[in-house]
Amino acid sequence: MRNGFERIVGSLLRIWPALIALMLCAAAGPAAASTAPQFKSLKLTAGEGRIPATASLMVLEDPSLKLDITDVVHPVNAARFQPAALDPGTGALETANNLLLDKERELRRLALQDPLTGVANRLFLNDRIERAISRARRSGDHVALLMIDLDNFKPINDRFGHAVGDQLLIAIANRIRAMVREIDTLARIGGDEFVLLLEDVREPDGIRSTVEKLMETVRKPISTDSGDNVSVSASIGVAFAPMHAEQTAHLLDRADVEMYKAKSGGRNRYSIAA
Repeated sequence: MRNGFERIVGSLLRIWPALIALMLCAAAGPAAASTAPQFKSLKLTAGEGRIPATASLMVLEDPSLKLDITDVVHPVNAARFQPAALDPGTGALETANNLLLDKERELRRLALQDPLTGVANRLFLNDRIERAISRARRSGDHVALLMIDLDNFKPINDRFGHAVGDQLLIAIANRIRAMVREIDTLARIGGDEFVLLLEDVREPDGIRSTVEKLMETVRKPISTDSGDNVSVSASIGVAFAPMHAEQTAHLLDRADVEMYKAKSGGRNRYSIAA
């Protein structure tokens, strides 16, 4: 189920193109008010010296994207909103279209990415897990989910400050991304908690070497901008789909249980679901 944040982002994505196109039309004159290939329908009718009470606009070949505008009170020249031939030399609509695409990409990035480390967030991770499980059912391969919790991260935050803690998180995220494949997904789902999704795992028993390499990567000291050398270890829990779970939430829960086993066993270790 989509949460409130997703609905807000979705609404912004839908209404932003219409707002930009209307502003462009008002600023650029007749050229901006005509129909162009990027627009499925662009209709503005002038009334007595002002935009009419209702104007409809459908943008970027999307017939579901419709904006009703009421009570527009700024006087305008009615002739500006009459249909006119587009001057290809102006490039007004092309510029607007590029702007819309840039804004859409930025909003989607913000909706799916952890703002600090640049890795996936929980929303994007859940989608990737669901898709990976579906592919694993068809191929007969396995999906490995690694729940990674950094040991003793809070004392570093308390001693050196949040800026140093942020640098540590960013450095660890970059190191992990560098050691995995493009088809794998790294996500940050909490302050010091990451999840690594590994696809196309042929032999579950072979995951041990990957986990041990990951733990070694996390333990390497990091030199911060303040000149401090800091390091942490990791407690990791591992579960497989469809072996241990066939649903996203259940797979995350199973890996989380194994992670807490590793942490309660002394930290700086891993536990694999049996």
